[in-house]
Amino acid sequence: MNFGHNFIAGSRSAEGDKILKSLNATTGEALDFDFHQATEQEVNRAVKLLILHLKPIAILLLNSVLFF
Repeated sequence: MNFGHNFIAGSRSAEGDKILKSLNATTGEALDFDFHQATEQEVNRAVKLLILHLKPIAILLLNSVLFF
């Protein structure tokens, strides 16, 4: 089942009012799936969570390079 939601850290999010239609890439024909365009707040939340989760990995990588 397609809900047309964005996934942010494993949770569904559909705060945007703008609905986008999916298209067949070959024919340009509109498909039956609609998607909510992410809001600026949703994008910011996703980026913040990404940075939060990547920061420990980046620190480990930097330490391994600096102290090799």
